[in-house]
Amino acid sequence: MNDITLRLYEFTGAPAGRYREEGDFSGEEFREDYIEPNYKRALENNVKLFIDINGCEGCPSSFYNEAFWGLIKK
Repeated sequence: MNDITLRLYEFTGAPAGRYREEGDFSGEEFREDYIEPNYKRALENNVKLFIDINGCEGCPSSFYNEAFWGLIKK
């Protein structure tokens, strides 16, 4: 299996807040629905997971914090 690349702009061009209840395209949604399953798949297949954050109009720190720090905490 090849390395896995997730592209944030394929999730959304305008990432939003921290939690799902704050609206669509939250960091929590990105982490739970995209990062975590692919992270597990990468571990199982001994490949790298790359997350490309280019191509968005901007991104609030709360999104990044929940998406990435939330994964680290788990």
